[in-house]
Amino acid sequence: MTLANNNTSSKYKICLCFTFKKYYNDLATFDNEEEHDQVVQTLTSEGYTGGVWIGLYDDRYSWRWSNSKKNMTYTNWAGNEPSNYQSKEACAWLYFTGFWHDDQCGNPLPVLRFKY
Repeated sequence: MTLANNNTSSKYKICLCFTFKKYYNDLATFDNEEEHDQVVQTLTSEGYTGGVWIGLYDDRYSWRWSNSKKNMTYTNWAGNEPSNYQSKEACAWLYFTGFWHDDQCGNPLPVLRFKY
C-alpha cells in the first residue's frame, strides 16, 4: 500500500514488516506538528485504522530518531506513554488517531517508511 498526500509532495510507503530494527533510517520522523498531521491525515483519508511503526526508539537514555540526524523536537505521546512496560518497550508506533505508543520492538506492525 502506498500512501501519497495530495496536499504535499511527500510520499510515504506502508509495508508489512514482522520485525522492527532501529537501524532503519528511512522510517517516518516528524520535525513538527504540521508534518505529523499531514501523515495522520493521509493515513485516515486512505481508510487506514491501525498502527504503524515510526522511526523512534529508546536508546536507554532518551528517545531518538532512528536516522540519527534529527533531534526529537516534536512529540505526540498518548496519555501515560511512553510507559516502557516491564522495561521491554523501546520502539514507538503511531496510531491512526495520531497518538504515539511505545511497544516491544519485535511486535508485528506495518512500518511507515519514506518512499524514495
